[in-house]
Amino acid sequence: MGSIITPFGEKLQNWQLGFFVYTILQVILTACSFSCAIIYLYKKLNVKSLYLFVITLFYSLCPIFPISAQTISKDALFAWVYVLFMILFVEAINTQGKCFYNIKYVLPMIAVSVLCICTKKVGLYVIGISLLSIVVCIPKVRVRSLVTFGIVIFISVGIMGLIKSSMGVLPGGKQEMVSIPFQQTARYIKEHKNDITKQEYQSIGKLIDIKTVDEKYDPINADPIKGYEDKTNVKEFKNYLLSWYQEGLRHPKTYFAAFNAMVSGWFSFTEYIPLT
Repeated sequence: MGSIITPFGEKLQNWQLGFFVYTILQVILTACSFSCAIIYLYKKLNVKSLYLFVITLFYSLCPIFPISAQTISKDALFAWVYVLFMILFVEAINTQGKCFYNIKYVLPMIAVSVLCICTKKVGLYVIGISLLSIVVCIPKVRVRSLVTFGIVIFISVGIMGLIKSSMGVLPGGKQEMVSIPFQQTARYIKEHKNDITKQEYQSIGKLIDIKTVDEKYDPINADPIKGYEDKTNVKEFKNYLLSWYQEGLRHPKTYFAAFNAMVSGWFSFTEYIPLT
């Protein structure tokens, strides 16, 4: 983002133009990734024209796509990359791994996989599990797919890790991985405050400000409870997860309600504030 936007602001004193150029580039990349998906469906999977027409209309007219592509945010930055990875992943399944014998497939797979991991923290799990599933489920190309997986991890975790370390980039906080558990704990505190043991109170209090939960808890937004900074060490984090597990056994309905509220934007027809 900075490499595109900042020069316009610092050299030309025109930040708005930088935003515009970045947005146009993001829109083009998003449209290209969708176009690649349509071409793949047509040429490789022989999908009928009627289905392709419906898919094209969906890509073109569903308002979420242009709204996302016009947004300067990390989510829009990586979204189109995952579309390309999905195409490559489906190709591996469709050819039963034979594509791994083609360097023209392997190189884009490595490049796109690295981009997925580097632009989204959870990408490591998405790409790792996906590529390992190919290694396990398609034994004929196990060596080649395993080598591809190894190269991806070496670049995105090893080399990029050294680069970030040398540049003083701090790792992301552990709280980013526990948005749902934090929301479940916050809802538990609101609804069952008198049912928390002293030990649970202490372990939860290391990560969450229990006294302000009633006023901060938002059922559809984890940020007020989760915060933006890493607040704990590994030991405290483990103690919290133990308390979270024990409370979930006592009141699973509360946990289900908290989870349902967090994902309600996918199926609710009412206004969903974070996505407005």
